[in-house]
Amino acid sequence: MIRVRIHGRGGQGARVAAKLIGRAAFANGYETQDFAIYGAERRGAPLQAFVRISKEKILERGYIAKPTHLLILDYTLPKIINVFSGISKETVTLINCPEEKDVEFKSIIGKVYAVDAEKIALETFGKKIYNTAMVGAFSQICKIITIKNLEYAIRAELKRYGSEVVKKNIEAAKKAAKEIRVVKK
Repeated sequence: MIRVRIHGRGGQGARVAAKLIGRAAFANGYETQDFAIYGAERRGAPLQAFVRISKEKILERGYIAKPTHLLILDYTLPKIINVFSGISKETVTLINCPEEKDVEFKSIIGKVYAVDAEKIALETFGKKIYNTAMVGAFSQICKIITIKNLEYAIRAELKRYGSEVVKKNIEAAKKAAKEIRVVKK
């Protein structure tokens, strides 16, 4: 089973990222479960979202304490909360950070990848909402979500915002999928 834990701040799209991963994996034939936990429900407050993905029925419930994949939507979060609890040498971590910050994450246990999702989001649609860029990068690391299924998930989850928003989010996901950096193998 793949267990994804996503750390972000309110307003960055962590909850929607979990939904996108879950929907895209489901479209690819997997059983999925996604949910979020909020502390103070306000923009900028730390929050976590979770996704379980399996070919078998998912019977587990509750938070994911030992993730196989860790997504960090804000590289400043490790300075204020322990986002690395429960990781192991098998955990694959993806961090949204500019290239000059990569060195700060070389000591993390397991494989570490990075993408500058903030830059991609700002260039693509002018807002600091990193979820689709992060999920695009995640699709290339995890290998169970195709870009086609991710496009389907983005269309389904974001259609209420209009076709232009959907188009730009798909563009951000595709761009991030091509701009992943290996920080530590």
